[in-house]
Amino acid sequence: MRILRRNMSCQPSCVYQPAAGIPKRVTGVTGATGPQGARGIPGTTGPAGATGLTGPTGATGPTFAPAKGYFGYTSSTPTTITGGSSVTFNQISAVSGLTYAGPPVSQVIMQNSGDYRLAYGVVYSSAANSELRIRVNGVDLGIGHLNIVVDTNGEVSTEVIAPLQAGDAVALVVAGISITLTTIGTSAFLSVVQLS
Repeated sequence: MRILRRNMSCQPSCVYQPAAGIPKRVTGVTGATGPQGARGIPGTTGPAGATGLTGPTGATGPTFAPAKGYFGYTSSTPTTITGGSSVTFNQISAVSGLTYAGPPVSQVIMQNSGDYRLAYGVVYSSAANSELRIRVNGVDLGIGHLNIVVDTNGEVSTEVIAPLQAGDAVALVVAGISITLTTIGTSAFLSVVQLS
């Protein structure tokens, strides 16, 4: 117990002192830090920050230049194409991205890989059990065959879309017996247009 002596003559502002001979209180050594408490519940998400500045415009990509070409055949004399032979063309226009030898042109070679639309047909004075086909690298395309049983003074045409690779050689061929082309106007044609 601490004993205080009071100076009776002291004014209210006086400071009381411990009695002589009683030691002052000494602060003890700080204890070890206790274990970390459990993690509190996460607070609510703050508002989104402001939108950043727009980045610089990227470089312009390459322009798509589709391969294309039109190949036709005209003749003032009847032309008979027997089974297994290619239709040849002597009229060529608007060609880009394609290579060929001639005229006469018997096959067209792709310079670019992609999907192509191939349109083709013939106008004939006579045909006997024949078929018109597209052949790629010597192999018949499995679609777009045009059948002609026995007929005179007619025409057939169609178009197909097929994936082709750079270097592929495309030809229009006759299978079966034969087709004799007309002498009026364009009697055979092949149009090649790259789509992608």
